Order: sequence, then C-alpha cells, then structure tokens
Amino acid sequence: MALIKQYDEDTLKKLKTAELNILKDFIAVCEKHNIKYFMCWGTAIGTVRHHGFIPWDDDIDVGMLREDYNKFVHVAKKEMSDHYYISTPKTMKNYASGVIKVQRIGTKFVPEFSRTLKCPMCLHIDIFVFDNADEDKETVEKKVRKVRNLSKVLFLCGSPYPVIPYKGLIGAVAKAVCFVAHYAFKVLSIRKLYDKMEKVSQSANYKSTGSVICYNCLYPLKSQMKMEDLFPLKQMKFEDIMVNLPGNYDKYLTNYYGDYMTLPPEDKRVNHAAYIIDFGNDGIELERK
Repeated sequence: MALIKQYDEDTLKKLKTAELNILKDFIAVCEKHNIKYFMCWGTAIGTVRHHGFIPWDDDIDVGMLREDYNKFVHVAKKEMSDHYYISTPKTMKNYASGVIKVQRIGTKFVPEFSRTLKCPMCLHIDIFVFDNADEDKETVEKKVRKVRNLSKVLFLCGSPYPVIPYKGLIGAVAKAVCFVAHYAFKVLSIRKLYDKMEKVSQSANYKSTGSVICYNCLYPLKSQMKMEDLFPLKQMKFEDIMVNLPGNYDKYLTNYYGDYMTLPPEDKRVNHAAYIIDFGNDGIELERK
C-alpha cells in the first residue's frame, strides 16, 4: 500500500487509459444497437477544448435520454455482464447512489467519501439520464428539490460520511448530524428511495415537452436543453476515438459553465484523488489514509 494525496502523472495516465477502454466498450454496445449517448459535464468540455480528457481530470461522464438508457441496460445485461457491473440501487445491493456507473469487474476505485459503502466500487464511467422537463418552471424547480433531498437521504442510508462543504464548528456539527442521520435512515429501503427519485424524474415522460433535464446532477436547472439543441448529435475527437456531443454543444456548455473555453486558475485544477485504486490485472493498488 502507498500513500497518495494527488495522482502522480503515471497513475493519472493509467487511470485515464482504463476509463477510456471502458468508454470504448460502452460506445461499441451503443453503436451496435443504435443507442444514442452524448458526452456531458467536464467530459464534454474536455472533448471541445482539449479533444480528450481535461488534463487534470480523472473521470468520464456520458448522458443518455431515458429511452436510450433503458435500452442500454437491457442489452448490457446480455453483452457486458462478463466484464462489467451496471450499478444502480436496482441492480446492486447497498449501492446508495443515484449516479449510474458502468464498472469494470476485477478493479477497485474507492473515493474517500464512499469508502464506507458496502458494495463493489470499481473503475468506471458515469451515466447521467435526461428526462422530459415540464414546461412550467415552478414544477421543474419543485422536482429538482424533491430529487435532491431524496438523493441526500439515499446516500446517508449507505454512508455516514458525505462530503461536507463547511469547516470549523459548522462543519463539525454537520458531520455529527449526518452520522446520526445515517443510523436513523438505515431503516429505509435504498431501492424504494431510488424508485421514488426515478418516479419524480420520469413524471413528464408520458408527453412531449420539447426539452430535457438531468434531475440527478450538480446543477439540474442549468442542465436543461431543448431537443433542437441536443439533436442531431455531433461527433468530435476524444483522445483516439470519435464521440457524440449535443448538437449545439456551445449553448449547452455555456448555459452550464459560462465561459468554458477559458482555463480555470491553477489552484482550481483539481481531480478526484481516490482512497483506493486497483487496476486489476496489473496488480497496482494505492491507498490514501
């Protein structure tokens, strides 16, 4: 075991290569079955600005409409289950997160804030599902609050140690409250909480609204896109492959990030240093204590 605080260059490079391989397998299945996907969040910025990973970044995020996601899960059970977990509270016991992951079996990737979760945590890419957004803004905002609150309770069911953005006395009190809440919420069903999140998110999918939104992301209201801005998808180079982006990716990224083409200050160029990384066949395992 070796202590790490930030990734050294070799480890970060190896991590990106492993995640890129997962992405290639994911895309192969999507293309085989005509399933639409698109790069989102920081991965979309990396695609446009760097034609690959953001240099200091260490993850891959893809977006899918609900219909395409459901189709992907169905075919992935048949074609990817030998090498991958498709991780959700529906498919994996004790998986207390609303973020869907395609996880490489035989590896480990355990973030600091998730190290107490009692479920497999592997090298992965993240999938974010977009659902129809109601035309009424107040309805959308109400749903955002519901999903956010359910997501917090969901995570606390699995771990007493969420990320607390406060320090000092306030931070200590917040951590204590979360620790107590974890044991209070343990009586709740992770699966049922996730089902409630999904029900809220999908409640407008029976009708055509002209726009979509990801309710389970950091800034849901900023994620909202008109269908005419999402489709047709555009292709762009990402490392050594071609990937899909929203058709009007500039509008999408500007709405979410503002001036996304300007590099942030150096002290903001941070990654998600993991508590444990195990690359599997290569036998490399790192632990941060």
